[in-house]
Amino acid sequence: MAIDLGRAAQELRSRLKLSLREAAQELGVSYVHLCNIENGKSSPSPETIEKFHDAWGVDLYMFAIAFHGDNRHAPKALRGSIKALADAWKDHIDALLAKRAKEDDRSCLTSAT
Repeated sequence: MAIDLGRAAQELRSRLKLSLREAAQELGVSYVHLCNIENGKSSPSPETIEKFHDAWGVDLYMFAIAFHGDNRHAPKALRGSIKALADAWKDHIDALLAKRAKEDDRSCLTSAT
């Protein structure tokens, strides 16, 4: 099964509603490096993969399998599990977005006082 980590990184960033620069800053990588990863011009190192987990609690490989793997070649018995994995990632990202929104609301309240 082919896994496209660049497309997965771009989709994850998009789902988190982050610009390329914002995501690079949160990950602690350069904007150019993240752009190259997303465009398939470079592959993320194991250390960079770990940064996705540290920043957002996302295993980029598993995210890629769920959303960008060629699941047509996966055994039928695994296809339901891959769909469940995708659903779980959607829930995780929704929870991250809700947490960010609460943090933004708190920071607005704190700065207003």
